[in-house]
Amino acid sequence: MSLNFFYENAASPNLILSWLTQFPYHTFLQSFNNQNDKYSQFEWIAAWATESCLKIETLAALDICLKNNPEKYWFGGFSYSLIESIEPSVKLKKKASIPFPEVFLFAAEGVVLKPKGGQPITHIFSDKKPEWSSLFNENQHSSLILANPVLEYSDYQQLVKQVLDEIYAGNTYELNLTCEFLATGNFAAKQFYRLLSNVSQAPFTYWFAWNHKLLIGSSPERFLAKRDQLLIAQPIKGTIAQKNTLQENINAIRQFQSNDRFQAENVMIVDLMRNDFYRICLPHSVEVPQLFAVQTLNNLFHLYSTITGICRPETTLGEIIRAVFPTGSMTGAPKIKTIQLIDNYEVTGRSAYSGSLGYILPGGDFDFAVVIRTLIYEALQQQISFHVGGAIIAESDPIEEWNELLLKANNIQQCLKNLTNR
Repeated sequence: MSLNFFYENAASPNLILSWLTQFPYHTFLQSFNNQNDKYSQFEWIAAWATESCLKIETLAALDICLKNNPEKYWFGGFSYSLIESIEPSVKLKKKASIPFPEVFLFAAEGVVLKPKGGQPITHIFSDKKPEWSSLFNENQHSSLILANPVLEYSDYQQLVKQVLDEIYAGNTYELNLTCEFLATGNFAAKQFYRLLSNVSQAPFTYWFAWNHKLLIGSSPERFLAKRDQLLIAQPIKGTIAQKNTLQENINAIRQFQSNDRFQAENVMIVDLMRNDFYRICLPHSVEVPQLFAVQTLNNLFHLYSTITGICRPETTLGEIIRAVFPTGSMTGAPKIKTIQLIDNYEVTGRSAYSGSLGYILPGGDFDFAVVIRTLIYEALQQQISFHVGGAIIAESDPIEEWNELLLKANNIQQCLKNLTNR
């Protein structure tokens, strides 16, 4: 592969993605709608590795591998089940439909980074050739795929009422309740990725292959980033659909930002994450530079806030993850008790969903998105899974919660439907 390939095709991500799929471990990360994101570094990143690449699959191995390989670029993330290695009191009973390791990071044997407004930067660390017959062919046929929730409407309403009882009893004051959607069938993964990235235009859009498993997502939410010693988290709480006209959207945003329910959801998680940051940041360095900001995507508005702090010197990534994972926006508060309650009420395990995905650069800077609005695909079994959910607080209404759940599922469902119409 000539290095000119990446320069010549810098504006053609589809060609780069097609080339990447000859490797069992690879990823393509794209960032849309990032003009106002001062923490975003790249327009896109492509990375690949062969079967014999260095991998990290446990929290215990994380800091050791990073310390012993400071020059490497790492790609992947952390599954929701990692909480079991962080908190001994948590033992998850629900099994994931498509499980991932608690840590799934690979060291790139080649990486191309396209900085914002710059030219691609290429690093090739190995000339190993892939011994791999791609499971993700360009012309793969997609059968009719209907993703069905594991819960009926009435079942979900009942669960929301039970969670409200837990809130009234003082056992939690916010719980993120999710529902899995499942399907099987021939799946045109590359076509789906293109459809989803176009319809969502989210700042964290990704194709990530861990052997025969795929994560295809368009996440609006940053879990955690590190720039030198600055840590940044940007939790989202609050989602509405865009309207038809500019004036309608202006009015909707005004009402959105002043909505008591969304503000309550958001500020509870901001307080939780501030407390998480205090465990690893210098005293008095934790700040909230943005509260109740609005993120505009292609067809949705999100309410998000920004928490920052100066990380204590010599703090390792493992120590940071132990302090803040998983993001409070996907659990609720208080975190550990609420995670235990989530496992009681949700029907299936979360796998990589509500974990994180991103990159670690040489020198220690990193950027991880929250794994939401993400389809998980197991190519050998042709299994498809995705979760959606929302925060339940005392003011929540079961009918509104179900409608918000369907709204968040809509982009993925519509892309699946459009695949079969081609």
